[in-house]
Amino acid sequence: MKELIIPDLVKNNRCEIVFCVKYKRKIFKDARLAECVEMAFRAAEEEHGTVKGKVQFVVDKIEVFDSYVRLEINFDPKFGAYNAVTKLKRTAVRRMHEFDPSLHSRLPSIWTHNTYFKTIGEQSSDEDIQAYVDSQN
Repeated sequence: MKELIIPDLVKNNRCEIVFCVKYKRKIFKDARLAECVEMAFRAAEEEHGTVKGKVQFVVDKIEVFDSYVRLEINFDPKFGAYNAVTKLKRTAVRRMHEFDPSLHSRLPSIWTHNTYFKTIGEQSSDEDIQAYVDSQN
């Protein structure tokens, strides 16, 4: 694989993102599904992260918990963190439904509509993230 050169503009726009599974279902207790969602995020980064040689977003860190996912991404400010999250969520849902078709009937809409964004410059505390996760339906 060709080494990706990340421009300084993208490196300097770092964001921490948390999104939750609907109804706080602990679907990622299944280690195979947790691994599947990690691979889906990497696939989304490969598919959508670079377009025509221009880096739009790069996923630095992925942490999968029982009912939510915590990511750190670098993104092009013209592309935006919200667009990166949209691409990540859509690709993950598609891959998870391919991996486990029964998931579609058990939980048709996997992610909540809300997403927690915070710039990396202000490191989020675990209490902030836990308060956000607890507030989700």
